[in-house]
Amino acid sequence: LQSRLNLNSIINIDPATGLVTFNSEFLQSANRFSQQVGLIPLGDTVYGLASTQSARPELFKHPQVLLQQNVFTPSEFLSLKPLITVLPEKTPININTASQKVLMSLHPNLDEYTVQDLMDTRENAPFQTLDDFYQALHTRMSYLSMEQLKKDIPNTLIDIKTEYFLLESTIQYG
Repeated sequence: LQSRLNLNSIINIDPATGLVTFNSEFLQSANRFSQQVGLIPLGDTVYGLASTQSARPELFKHPQVLLQQNVFTPSEFLSLKPLITVLPEKTPININTASQKVLMSLHPNLDEYTVQDLMDTRENAPFQTLDDFYQALHTRMSYLSMEQLKKDIPNTLIDIKTEYFLLESTIQYG
């Protein structure tokens, strides 16, 4: 599930005051993501939904909140559903399993060709460390310094491992 954008990573909720703030790295990534798929800014929308909850806002329990609040049409939600998730805590995006659209949301200069090249590289040898990823990215985006890449895509936004998984099964009767 960490190959998807976690809606709860976009917001911070102060348990004492109930104050909702946004997590800027995830907010920007979510907004770039929604721009790619031609929808309203997802990060701003999630922040707005969390901010207008009751006096004691909580993290989201299910991505359906975007559909229940009439934020997206059913067809828009269905196009987003395989790319978003709601986890019980802030989680980084797993760069070894993230889709092309999710990876493209990490930086404004990442295009589909660069990301596809990164995906081909990780298919043969998954990134063992974040530094491996940064180096591979720097090789493809040499016009940006390594320091700039690490600033633009902080290690709080990405990881090479996953702690949450999705198990799907099919049952056939008869």
